[in-house]
Amino acid sequence: MAAELMAPGVSPEFSHPEEFQSPRRATETGTQVTRTLTIILLGLTLAIGCYAQGAARSASDDEILRALMPNGNSAKVDNLKQFKRSEEIRALKAAQARATGERAGSIIWLLAALKYHYTENRTRLIQIERSCHRQPYPKNFDCYDLTAARFIDLFRRGDNSLLKYLFDIWPHSDGALSEELGGFYSDTLASQPRVFLRTLRNRSLKDQKAISVAAAYEDGGGMGPQRLHQVRRILRNSIARKDGLSPVAKVCLTQINLAQKKIAANK
Repeated sequence: MAAELMAPGVSPEFSHPEEFQSPRRATETGTQVTRTLTIILLGLTLAIGCYAQGAARSASDDEILRALMPNGNSAKVDNLKQFKRSEEIRALKAAQARATGERAGSIIWLLAALKYHYTENRTRLIQIERSCHRQPYPKNFDCYDLTAARFIDLFRRGDNSLLKYLFDIWPHSDGALSEELGGFYSDTLASQPRVFLRTLRNRSLKDQKAISVAAAYEDGGGMGPQRLHQVRRILRNSIARKDGLSPVAKVCLTQINLAQKKIAANK
């Protein structure tokens, strides 16, 4: 009876249009399902991540301070970023109130390395350096040694202005500190020659010669062949520029060549 009511020429399997989907519509439906599932999975992943972060245990001040100052006084700047920056600052600020001597200086250094009130903490470190000469021997040399390590670290973190103070320390150095500064001067001359020469230009001729010789000797053994070739090329190029740094570059090159002759004669 149903067959008799069908329109002429319509096949039984297509008698109900709502039950039929074209291939194109089926593809679009599948794509929408895929997108929906992807969005759901992404949302679940973000939710789980946020939950895990929120549930993470906050480190205690004692735990942070043990990592940043293992012996209670000396700073370990390489251990920074083991914890959240805000937690490191919190722990250091809490300890600062009662800190004295080397511990106080280490906290200032660590806060500066964290870029926390950098200008203020940098000024405090410079004040410590300026007070080193007032300390009795051998504490004055210990003071310069600590200050040099702090300034070298912050210089390498981007504060080129500290090179001036690292030049100031040279006359007060001996032994291990002289070797450390000599190696640092050589590295800086090779990696940032314009910064080195611009800072050296503002020194007396006597200081220019002494610091250039220190760079030549590095840790006492002199520059290696590759470094010596690199530095000579840099200084010759600076001299050839015939600009404001050419005269100091000439002084530096002359002193390095003289020092190199002495080093070679002693080998």
